[in-house]
Amino acid sequence: MRTTLYKNSFSGVLQLIISFVLTFVTIPIFIKILGTEVYGLFSVISVIGNLNIFVNLGLNTTLLKFLSEQGKTDESNLDIIVTLVITCLLLIPVTFISIYFNKLVLLSILNVPVEYYSMSKIFYNFSVLSNSFMLIGQLFAAVIDSQQKIILTNILQLVYNLMYWGCTLTAILLGFSLDVIGTGIFASASIWLILIVFSFYKIWGKTSFKGLGNNFKRVSKKQIKYSFQIYSSGLISLFYEPLTKILISNFLGIKEVGFFDIALKFRNQFQGLINKAYYPLLPYLAKLTDMAKIRGIIHDLEQKSFILLQPVLVIVFFCTYSFVFLWIGKEVELITFGVVVVLSSFFIGSFTIIPFYQYLLTKKPHITIVLQAVNVVINALVFLILYNNFGYYSVLIAYAVAILFSFVVSVYYQYKFLNSIIFDTVTQVIKVILLFLICFSSAYTVNIFLLNHIQKILIIPTVIILVSVATFRIFRFFKPCDLERYMNSESIIYRISSKLLIG
Repeated sequence: MRTTLYKNSFSGVLQLIISFVLTFVTIPIFIKILGTEVYGLFSVISVIGNLNIFVNLGLNTTLLKFLSEQGKTDESNLDIIVTLVITCLLLIPVTFISIYFNKLVLLSILNVPVEYYSMSKIFYNFSVLSNSFMLIGQLFAAVIDSQQKIILTNILQLVYNLMYWGCTLTAILLGFSLDVIGTGIFASASIWLILIVFSFYKIWGKTSFKGLGNNFKRVSKKQIKYSFQIYSSGLISLFYEPLTKILISNFLGIKEVGFFDIALKFRNQFQGLINKAYYPLLPYLAKLTDMAKIRGIIHDLEQKSFILLQPVLVIVFFCTYSFVFLWIGKEVELITFGVVVVLSSFFIGSFTIIPFYQYLLTKKPHITIVLQAVNVVINALVFLILYNNFGYYSVLIAYAVAILFSFVVSVYYQYKFLNSIIFDTVTQVIKVILLFLICFSSAYTVNIFLLNHIQKILIIPTVIILVSVATFRIFRFFKPCDLERYMNSESIIYRISSKLLIG
Protein backbone atom coordinates (compact mmCIF):
# COMPACT_ATOMS: atom_id res chain seq x y z
CA MET A 1 0.00 0.00 0.00
CA ARG A 2 2.81 2.43 0.91
CA THR A 3 4.53 1.80 -2.44
CA THR A 4 1.28 2.47 -4.31
CA LEU A 5 0.74 5.70 -2.40
CA TYR A 6 4.24 6.88 -3.26
CA LYS A 7 3.91 6.00 -6.95
CA ASN A 8 0.58 7.80 -7.17
CA SER A 9 1.95 10.85 -5.35
CA PHE A 10 5.14 10.96 -7.42
CA SER A 11 3.25 10.74 -10.72
CA GLY A 12 1.00 13.60 -9.61
CA VAL A 13 3.94 15.77 -8.60
CA LEU A 14 5.76 15.05 -11.88
CA GLN A 15 2.65 15.92 -13.87
CA LEU A 16 2.31 19.23 -12.03
CA ILE A 17 5.99 20.11 -12.48
CA ILE A 18 5.65 19.74 -16.25
CA SER A 19 2.43 21.77 -16.17
CA PHE A 20 4.25 24.37 -14.08
CA VAL A 21 6.91 24.75 -16.77
CA LEU A 22 4.29 25.01 -19.53
CA THR A 23 2.36 27.65 -17.61
CA PHE A 24 5.36 29.85 -16.90
CA VAL A 25 6.61 29.61 -20.46
CA THR A 26 3.24 30.59 -21.93
CA ILE A 27 2.18 33.49 -19.68
CA PRO A 28 5.02 35.96 -20.46
CA ILE A 29 4.65 35.21 -24.19
CA PHE A 30 0.89 35.77 -23.85
CA ILE A 31 1.41 39.14 -22.14
CA LYS A 32 4.18 40.24 -24.51
CA ILE A 33 2.22 39.48 -27.71
CA LEU A 34 -1.42 40.08 -26.73
CA GLY A 35 -0.94 42.53 -23.84
CA THR A 36 -1.91 42.67 -20.17
CA GLU A 37 -5.52 43.65 -20.91
CA VAL A 38 -6.20 40.59 -23.09
CA TYR A 39 -4.51 38.43 -20.47
CA GLY A 40 -6.80 40.04 -17.89
CA LEU A 41 -9.77 39.06 -20.08
CA PHE A 42 -8.42 35.51 -20.33
CA SER A 43 -8.21 35.40 -16.53
CA VAL A 44 -11.60 36.86 -15.72
CA ILE A 45 -13.46 34.81 -18.36
CA SER A 46 -11.75 31.68 -17.08
CA VAL A 47 -13.79 32.21 -13.92
CA ILE A 48 -16.39 30.21 -15.84
CA GLY A 49 -14.21 27.20 -15.05
CA ASN A 50 -16.02 27.15 -11.73
CA LEU A 51 -19.26 26.34 -13.52
CA ASN A 52 -18.83 22.71 -12.46
CA ILE A 53 -19.31 23.68 -8.79
CA PHE A 54 -22.93 24.50 -9.58
CA VAL A 55 -23.72 21.06 -10.94
CA ASN A 56 -21.42 18.37 -9.56
CA LEU A 57 -22.83 18.54 -6.02
CA GLY A 58 -19.52 17.14 -4.80
CA LEU A 59 -20.49 13.89 -6.49
CA ASN A 60 -17.01 12.98 -7.73
CA THR A 61 -15.55 13.09 -4.19
CA THR A 62 -18.58 11.21 -2.85
CA LEU A 63 -18.25 8.58 -5.56
CA LEU A 64 -14.56 8.16 -4.72
CA LYS A 65 -15.40 7.68 -1.03
CA PHE A 66 -18.11 5.05 -1.58
CA LEU A 67 -16.18 3.09 -4.20
CA SER A 68 -13.05 3.08 -2.02
CA GLU A 69 -15.11 1.58 0.80
CA GLN A 70 -17.23 -0.82 -1.27
CA GLY A 71 -14.85 -2.01 -3.99
CA LYS A 72 -16.23 -3.55 -7.21
CA THR A 73 -19.77 -4.48 -6.18
CA ASP A 74 -23.28 -4.19 -7.59
CA GLU A 75 -23.83 -1.24 -5.26
CA SER A 76 -20.77 0.47 -6.73
CA ASN A 77 -22.11 -0.02 -10.27
CA LEU A 78 -25.35 1.63 -9.20
CA ASP A 79 -23.39 4.50 -7.61
CA ILE A 80 -21.53 5.12 -10.89
CA ILE A 81 -24.65 5.10 -13.08
CA VAL A 82 -26.76 7.21 -10.72
CA THR A 83 -23.97 9.77 -10.30
CA LEU A 84 -23.59 10.09 -14.07
CA VAL A 85 -27.34 10.48 -14.59
CA ILE A 86 -27.69 13.15 -11.88
CA THR A 87 -24.71 15.06 -13.24
CA CYS A 88 -26.00 15.07 -16.82
CA LEU A 89 -29.51 16.11 -15.73
CA LEU A 90 -28.02 19.14 -13.99
CA LEU A 91 -25.21 19.87 -16.42
CA ILE A 92 -27.15 20.07 -19.69
CA PRO A 93 -29.57 22.89 -18.70
CA VAL A 94 -26.88 24.86 -16.84
CA THR A 95 -24.57 24.67 -19.86
CA PHE A 96 -27.35 25.77 -22.20
CA ILE A 97 -28.36 28.71 -19.98
CA SER A 98 -24.73 29.81 -19.55
CA ILE A 99 -24.18 29.93 -23.32
CA TYR A 100 -27.56 31.47 -24.14
CA PHE A 101 -27.01 34.36 -21.71
CA ASN A 102 -23.34 34.87 -22.62
CA LYS A 103 -23.82 38.57 -23.33
CA LEU A 104 -25.27 39.19 -19.88
CA VAL A 105 -22.46 37.25 -18.19
CA LEU A 106 -19.64 38.87 -20.16
CA LEU A 107 -20.77 42.50 -20.23
CA SER A 108 -22.74 42.85 -17.00
CA ILE A 109 -21.17 40.36 -14.59
CA LEU A 110 -17.57 40.01 -15.77
CA ASN A 111 -17.45 43.63 -16.99
CA VAL A 112 -15.75 42.78 -20.31
CA PRO A 113 -15.20 45.91 -22.48
CA VAL A 114 -17.67 46.03 -25.40
CA GLU A 115 -14.90 46.16 -28.02
CA TYR A 116 -13.68 42.74 -26.86
CA TYR A 117 -17.13 41.14 -26.79
CA SER A 118 -16.98 39.25 -30.13
CA MET A 119 -13.80 37.30 -29.46
CA SER A 120 -14.61 36.97 -25.75
CA LYS A 121 -17.96 35.36 -26.60
CA ILE A 122 -16.31 32.58 -28.60
CA PHE A 123 -13.72 31.96 -25.87
CA TYR A 124 -16.46 31.97 -23.22
CA ASN A 125 -18.72 29.51 -25.08
CA PHE A 126 -15.89 27.07 -25.69
CA SER A 127 -14.84 27.41 -22.03
CA VAL A 128 -18.34 26.46 -20.89
CA LEU A 129 -18.42 23.39 -23.15
CA SER A 130 -14.87 22.40 -22.21
CA ASN A 131 -15.59 22.55 -18.50
CA SER A 132 -18.76 20.51 -19.01
CA PHE A 133 -16.66 17.78 -20.62
CA MET A 134 -14.11 18.04 -17.81
CA LEU A 135 -16.86 17.66 -15.21
CA ILE A 136 -18.20 14.48 -16.79
CA GLY A 137 -14.68 13.12 -17.13
CA GLN A 138 -13.97 13.76 -13.43
CA LEU A 139 -16.60 11.17 -12.51
CA PHE A 140 -14.84 8.50 -14.57
CA ALA A 141 -11.51 9.65 -13.11
CA ALA A 142 -12.92 9.21 -9.58
CA VAL A 143 -13.73 5.57 -10.38
CA ILE A 144 -10.19 4.98 -11.65
CA ASP A 145 -8.73 6.71 -8.56
CA SER A 146 -10.83 4.53 -6.24
CA GLN A 147 -8.97 1.52 -7.66
CA GLN A 148 -5.64 3.12 -6.65
CA LYS A 149 -4.82 3.79 -10.33
CA ILE A 150 -4.19 7.46 -9.68
CA ILE A 151 -0.99 7.25 -11.70
CA LEU A 152 -3.12 6.72 -14.84
CA THR A 153 -5.36 9.75 -14.23
CA ASN A 154 -2.22 11.80 -13.59
CA ILE A 155 -0.78 10.74 -16.95
CA LEU A 156 -4.02 11.63 -18.72
CA GLN A 157 -4.13 14.97 -16.93
CA LEU A 158 -0.59 15.62 -18.16
CA VAL A 159 -1.71 14.84 -21.72
CA TYR A 160 -4.54 17.34 -21.31
CA ASN A 161 -2.21 20.03 -19.93
CA LEU A 162 0.22 19.51 -22.81
CA MET A 163 -2.62 19.93 -25.31
CA TYR A 164 -4.15 22.89 -23.42
CA TRP A 165 -0.99 24.97 -23.15
CA GLY A 166 0.38 23.72 -26.47
CA CYS A 167 -2.73 24.89 -28.33
CA THR A 168 -2.76 28.18 -26.41
CA LEU A 169 0.91 28.89 -27.13
CA THR A 170 0.57 27.91 -30.81
CA ALA A 171 -2.44 30.20 -31.27
CA ILE A 172 -0.58 33.13 -29.68
CA LEU A 173 2.58 32.62 -31.74
CA LEU A 174 0.53 32.42 -34.95
CA GLY A 175 -1.06 35.78 -34.16
CA PHE A 176 -4.51 34.59 -33.07
CA SER A 177 -6.40 35.78 -30.00
CA LEU A 178 -8.95 34.47 -27.48
CA ASP A 179 -11.37 33.02 -30.04
CA VAL A 180 -8.83 30.56 -31.47
CA ILE A 181 -7.40 29.87 -27.99
CA GLY A 182 -10.89 28.81 -26.92
CA THR A 183 -11.14 26.41 -29.87
CA GLY A 184 -7.87 24.74 -28.84
CA ILE A 185 -9.00 24.40 -25.23
CA PHE A 186 -12.27 22.78 -26.35
CA ALA A 187 -10.38 20.29 -28.55
CA SER A 188 -8.09 19.42 -25.63
CA ALA A 189 -11.02 18.75 -23.29
CA SER A 190 -12.77 16.59 -25.91
CA ILE A 191 -9.72 14.38 -26.45
CA TRP A 192 -9.15 14.08 -22.69
CA LEU A 193 -12.76 12.96 -22.14
CA ILE A 194 -12.44 10.23 -24.78
CA LEU A 195 -9.20 8.97 -23.20
CA ILE A 196 -10.58 8.96 -19.64
CA VAL A 197 -13.76 7.08 -20.65
CA PHE A 198 -11.70 4.50 -22.55
CA SER A 199 -9.44 4.03 -19.50
CA PHE A 200 -12.48 3.63 -17.26
CA TYR A 201 -13.79 0.72 -19.32
CA LYS A 202 -10.35 -0.91 -19.39
CA ILE A 203 -10.02 -0.78 -15.58
CA TRP A 204 -13.58 -1.09 -14.27
CA GLY A 205 -15.23 -2.88 -17.16
CA LYS A 206 -18.84 -2.60 -18.20
CA THR A 207 -21.25 -1.27 -15.60
CA SER A 208 -24.29 -3.37 -14.81
CA PHE A 209 -27.74 -1.81 -14.83
CA LYS A 210 -29.10 -4.65 -12.69
CA GLY A 211 -31.46 -3.34 -10.02
CA LEU A 212 -31.24 0.26 -11.23
CA GLY A 213 -35.01 0.74 -11.51
CA ASN A 214 -35.72 -0.47 -7.98
CA ASN A 215 -32.74 1.23 -6.36
CA PHE A 216 -32.36 4.52 -8.25
CA LYS A 217 -34.23 6.57 -5.64
CA ARG A 218 -32.37 4.99 -2.71
CA VAL A 219 -28.92 5.40 -4.27
CA SER A 220 -29.73 8.97 -5.33
CA LYS A 221 -30.65 9.88 -1.77
CA LYS A 222 -27.46 8.28 -0.45
CA GLN A 223 -25.31 10.14 -2.95
CA ILE A 224 -26.98 13.51 -2.57
CA LYS A 225 -27.18 13.38 1.24
CA TYR A 226 -23.42 13.05 1.58
CA SER A 227 -22.35 15.04 -1.45
CA PHE A 228 -24.59 18.02 -0.70
CA GLN A 229 -22.34 18.96 2.21
CA ILE A 230 -19.29 18.89 -0.06
CA TYR A 231 -21.30 20.74 -2.70
CA SER A 232 -22.23 23.48 -0.25
CA SER A 233 -18.56 23.93 0.60
CA GLY A 234 -17.63 24.03 -3.10
CA LEU A 235 -20.45 26.44 -3.90
CA ILE A 236 -19.33 28.79 -1.15
CA SER A 237 -15.76 28.58 -2.43
CA LEU A 238 -17.07 29.90 -5.76
CA PHE A 239 -17.57 33.22 -4.00
CA TYR A 240 -13.93 33.36 -2.92
CA GLU A 241 -11.33 33.76 -5.66
CA PRO A 242 -13.77 34.02 -8.61
CA LEU A 243 -15.82 36.63 -6.77
CA THR A 244 -12.58 38.45 -5.96
CA LYS A 245 -11.76 38.62 -9.69
CA ILE A 246 -15.23 39.95 -10.43
CA LEU A 247 -14.89 42.56 -7.66
CA ILE A 248 -11.49 43.61 -9.00
CA SER A 249 -12.78 43.94 -12.58
CA ASN A 250 -15.70 46.09 -11.43
CA PHE A 251 -14.01 48.24 -8.78
CA LEU A 252 -10.39 48.41 -9.98
CA GLY A 253 -10.05 47.25 -13.60
CA ILE A 254 -9.27 44.38 -15.99
CA LYS A 255 -5.49 44.92 -15.80
CA GLU A 256 -5.55 44.41 -12.02
CA VAL A 257 -7.37 41.11 -12.56
CA GLY A 258 -4.37 40.00 -14.59
CA PHE A 259 -1.95 41.00 -11.81
CA PHE A 260 -3.93 39.04 -9.22
CA ASP A 261 -4.24 36.08 -11.58
CA ILE A 262 -0.46 35.93 -12.01
CA ALA A 263 -0.11 35.67 -8.21
CA LEU A 264 -2.74 32.93 -8.21
CA LYS A 265 -0.91 31.13 -11.02
CA PHE A 266 2.13 30.88 -8.76
CA ARG A 267 -0.05 29.70 -5.88
CA ASN A 268 -1.95 27.22 -8.06
CA GLN A 269 1.24 25.52 -9.22
CA PHE A 270 2.40 24.91 -5.66
CA GLN A 271 -1.10 24.01 -4.55
CA GLY A 272 -1.40 21.55 -7.41
CA LEU A 273 1.92 19.92 -6.54
CA ILE A 274 0.95 19.57 -2.89
CA ASN A 275 -2.58 18.36 -3.63
CA LYS A 276 -1.25 15.75 -6.05
CA ALA A 277 1.23 14.57 -3.44
CA TYR A 278 -1.48 14.31 -0.78
CA TYR A 279 -4.35 13.13 -3.03
CA PRO A 280 -3.64 9.36 -2.67
CA LEU A 281 -4.19 9.89 1.06
CA LEU A 282 -7.89 10.70 0.41
CA PRO A 283 -9.11 7.17 -0.50
CA TYR A 284 -6.79 5.79 2.19
CA LEU A 285 -8.36 7.97 4.90
CA ALA A 286 -11.83 7.07 3.60
CA LYS A 287 -11.15 3.42 4.49
CA LEU A 288 -9.69 4.08 7.96
CA THR A 289 -11.90 3.88 11.05
CA ASP A 290 -9.21 3.88 13.75
CA MET A 291 -9.29 7.48 15.04
CA ALA A 292 -5.95 7.14 16.83
CA LYS A 293 -4.29 6.16 13.56
CA ILE A 294 -6.03 8.96 11.66
CA ARG A 295 -4.96 11.47 14.29
CA GLY A 296 -1.37 10.23 14.19
CA ILE A 297 -1.13 10.52 10.40
CA ILE A 298 -2.63 14.02 10.22
CA HIS A 299 -0.74 15.37 13.24
CA ASP A 300 2.63 14.13 12.00
CA LEU A 301 2.15 15.29 8.39
CA GLU A 302 1.12 18.78 9.47
CA GLN A 303 3.99 19.11 11.92
CA LYS A 304 6.58 18.04 9.35
CA SER A 305 4.98 20.35 6.77
CA PHE A 306 5.37 23.35 9.08
CA ILE A 307 9.04 22.54 9.63
CA LEU A 308 9.85 22.08 5.93
CA LEU A 309 7.87 25.21 5.09
CA GLN A 310 10.27 27.65 6.80
CA PRO A 311 13.15 27.55 4.26
CA VAL A 312 10.60 27.64 1.43
CA LEU A 313 9.12 30.87 2.81
CA VAL A 314 12.56 32.48 2.96
CA ILE A 315 13.29 31.50 -0.65
CA VAL A 316 9.96 33.04 -1.70
CA PHE A 317 10.78 36.30 0.09
CA PHE A 318 14.24 36.70 -1.45
CA CYS A 319 13.88 35.19 -4.94
CA THR A 320 10.43 36.22 -6.17
CA TYR A 321 11.44 39.70 -7.34
CA SER A 322 14.33 38.34 -9.40
CA PHE A 323 12.15 35.61 -10.90
CA VAL A 324 9.35 38.04 -11.86
CA PHE A 325 11.89 40.51 -13.28
CA LEU A 326 13.39 37.85 -15.57
CA TRP A 327 10.05 36.18 -16.32
CA ILE A 328 7.76 39.12 -17.11
CA GLY A 329 9.81 42.31 -16.75
CA LYS A 330 6.74 44.56 -16.41
CA GLU A 331 5.04 45.92 -13.26
CA VAL A 332 7.65 43.94 -11.32
CA GLU A 333 7.09 45.51 -7.87
CA LEU A 334 3.31 45.12 -7.97
CA ILE A 335 3.38 41.55 -9.24
CA THR A 336 6.14 40.56 -6.81
CA PHE A 337 4.26 41.89 -3.80
CA GLY A 338 1.15 40.00 -4.90
CA VAL A 339 3.03 36.74 -5.40
CA VAL A 340 4.79 36.96 -2.03
CA VAL A 341 1.57 37.72 -0.12
CA VAL A 342 -0.53 35.07 -1.88
CA LEU A 343 2.13 32.35 -1.69
CA SER A 344 3.05 33.05 1.94
CA SER A 345 -0.60 33.10 2.99
CA PHE A 346 -1.25 29.83 1.20
CA PHE A 347 1.80 28.09 2.63
CA ILE A 348 1.11 29.13 6.22
CA GLY A 349 -2.69 29.00 6.30
CA SER A 350 -3.68 26.32 3.77
CA PHE A 351 -0.77 24.02 2.90
CA THR A 352 -0.19 23.02 6.52
CA ILE A 353 -3.78 21.82 7.07
CA ILE A 354 -4.41 19.89 3.83
CA PRO A 355 -4.31 16.47 5.59
CA PHE A 356 -6.96 17.66 8.06
CA TYR A 357 -9.10 19.03 5.21
CA GLN A 358 -8.96 15.61 3.52
CA TYR A 359 -10.09 14.05 6.79
CA LEU A 360 -13.04 16.46 6.86
CA LEU A 361 -14.01 15.60 3.27
CA THR A 362 -14.21 11.89 4.09
CA LYS A 363 -15.57 12.04 7.65
CA LYS A 364 -17.13 15.44 8.43
CA PRO A 365 -17.78 17.33 5.18
CA HIS A 366 -20.16 19.82 6.83
CA ILE A 367 -17.20 21.47 8.57
CA THR A 368 -15.68 22.38 5.20
CA ILE A 369 -18.73 24.60 4.68
CA VAL A 370 -17.77 26.62 7.75
CA LEU A 371 -14.15 26.99 6.61
CA GLN A 372 -15.15 28.16 3.12
CA ALA A 373 -17.76 30.53 4.54
CA VAL A 374 -15.13 32.15 6.77
CA ASN A 375 -12.89 32.65 3.71
CA VAL A 376 -15.63 34.23 1.64
CA VAL A 377 -17.09 36.55 4.26
CA ILE A 378 -13.76 37.85 5.60
CA ASN A 379 -12.29 38.25 2.09
CA ALA A 380 -15.24 40.26 0.77
CA LEU A 381 -15.61 42.40 3.90
CA VAL A 382 -11.95 43.38 4.13
CA PHE A 383 -11.77 44.15 0.40
CA LEU A 384 -14.90 46.35 0.42
CA ILE A 385 -13.66 48.21 3.51
CA LEU A 386 -10.16 48.89 2.16
CA TYR A 387 -10.33 49.19 -1.64
CA ASN A 388 -11.02 52.95 -1.70
CA ASN A 389 -7.87 53.71 0.27
CA PHE A 390 -5.53 50.91 -0.76
CA GLY A 391 -6.61 50.01 -4.30
CA TYR A 392 -5.03 46.79 -5.58
CA TYR A 393 -3.25 46.19 -2.27
CA SER A 394 -6.64 45.77 -0.57
CA VAL A 395 -7.11 42.57 -2.61
CA LEU A 396 -3.93 41.09 -1.17
CA ILE A 397 -4.65 42.22 2.39
CA ALA A 398 -8.14 40.70 2.19
CA TYR A 399 -6.74 37.45 0.81
CA ALA A 400 -4.16 37.12 3.61
CA VAL A 401 -6.59 38.01 6.41
CA ALA A 402 -9.20 35.54 5.11
CA ILE A 403 -6.65 32.72 4.98
CA LEU A 404 -5.50 33.53 8.51
CA PHE A 405 -9.04 33.42 9.90
CA SER A 406 -9.86 30.11 8.21
CA PHE A 407 -6.58 28.65 9.51
CA VAL A 408 -7.48 29.57 13.09
CA VAL A 409 -10.95 28.03 12.70
CA SER A 410 -9.43 24.90 11.17
CA VAL A 411 -7.00 24.47 14.09
CA TYR A 412 -9.95 24.86 16.48
CA TYR A 413 -11.86 22.03 14.81
CA GLN A 414 -8.73 19.93 14.62
CA TYR A 415 -8.32 20.25 18.37
CA LYS A 416 -12.00 19.47 18.88
CA PHE A 417 -12.10 16.33 16.71
CA LEU A 418 -8.54 15.00 16.90
CA ASN A 419 -7.07 16.66 20.01
CA SER A 420 -4.29 18.08 17.84
CA ILE A 421 -2.99 21.63 17.45
CA ILE A 422 -0.11 20.74 15.09
CA PHE A 423 2.69 21.18 17.65
CA ASP A 424 2.99 19.32 20.96
CA THR A 425 5.06 21.80 22.98
CA VAL A 426 6.07 25.45 23.08
CA THR A 427 9.68 24.31 22.60
CA GLN A 428 8.80 22.92 19.16
CA VAL A 429 7.26 26.26 18.16
CA ILE A 430 10.34 28.16 19.33
CA LYS A 431 12.60 25.84 17.33
CA VAL A 432 10.54 26.40 14.18
CA ILE A 433 10.71 30.18 14.66
CA LEU A 434 14.47 29.95 15.15
CA LEU A 435 14.75 27.86 11.98
CA PHE A 436 12.99 30.62 10.03
CA LEU A 437 15.18 33.35 11.55
CA ILE A 438 18.39 31.43 10.83
CA CYS A 439 17.38 30.86 7.20
CA PHE A 440 16.22 34.47 6.82
CA SER A 441 19.42 35.98 8.22
CA SER A 442 21.51 33.67 6.02
CA ALA A 443 19.60 34.71 2.90
CA TYR A 444 19.80 38.39 3.86
CA THR A 445 23.57 38.18 4.33
CA VAL A 446 24.15 36.36 1.04
CA ASN A 447 21.82 38.72 -0.82
CA ILE A 448 24.06 41.69 0.03
CA PHE A 449 26.92 40.25 -2.01
CA LEU A 450 24.90 39.13 -5.07
CA LEU A 451 24.83 41.55 -8.00
CA ASN A 452 22.38 40.12 -10.52
CA HIS A 453 19.06 38.28 -10.56
CA ILE A 454 20.31 34.98 -11.96
CA GLN A 455 22.87 34.73 -9.16
CA LYS A 456 20.14 35.32 -6.57
CA ILE A 457 17.85 32.66 -8.06
CA LEU A 458 20.65 30.08 -8.14
CA ILE A 459 22.69 30.85 -5.02
CA ILE A 460 20.12 31.87 -2.38
CA PRO A 461 18.06 28.63 -2.57
CA THR A 462 21.28 26.58 -2.46
CA VAL A 463 22.48 28.38 0.66
CA ILE A 464 19.07 28.10 2.33
CA ILE A 465 18.88 24.36 1.65
CA LEU A 466 22.33 23.79 3.17
CA VAL A 467 21.58 25.98 6.19
CA SER A 468 18.18 24.40 6.80
CA VAL A 469 19.57 20.84 6.59
CA ALA A 470 22.24 21.76 9.15
CA THR A 471 19.57 23.30 11.39
CA PHE A 472 17.37 20.20 11.06
CA ARG A 473 20.26 18.13 12.42
CA ILE A 474 21.12 20.57 15.24
CA PHE A 475 17.52 20.87 16.47
CA ARG A 476 16.78 17.17 15.85
CA PHE A 477 13.53 17.86 14.02
CA PHE A 478 13.56 14.38 12.49
CA LYS A 479 14.07 11.01 14.15
CA PRO A 480 14.69 7.56 12.63
CA CYS A 481 11.08 6.55 13.38
CA ASP A 482 9.85 9.54 11.32
CA LEU A 483 11.71 8.33 8.25
CA GLU A 484 10.68 4.70 8.80
CA ARG A 485 7.05 5.77 8.91
CA TYR A 486 7.17 7.02 5.31
CA MET A 487 10.09 5.12 3.74
CA ASN A 488 11.39 1.60 3.38
CA SER A 489 14.37 1.37 5.75
CA GLU A 490 16.28 -0.61 3.10
CA SER A 491 15.79 1.97 0.35
CA ILE A 492 18.43 4.35 -0.98
CA ILE A 493 16.14 7.33 -0.31
CA TYR A 494 15.91 6.32 3.34
CA ARG A 495 19.68 6.05 3.70
CA ILE A 496 20.30 9.42 2.02
CA SER A 497 17.57 11.14 4.07
CA SER A 498 18.91 9.59 7.25
CA LYS A 499 22.44 10.88 6.56
CA LEU A 500 21.23 14.37 5.69
CA LEU A 501 18.52 14.94 8.30
CA ILE A 502 19.66 12.85 11.25
CA GLY A 503 23.39 12.21 10.86
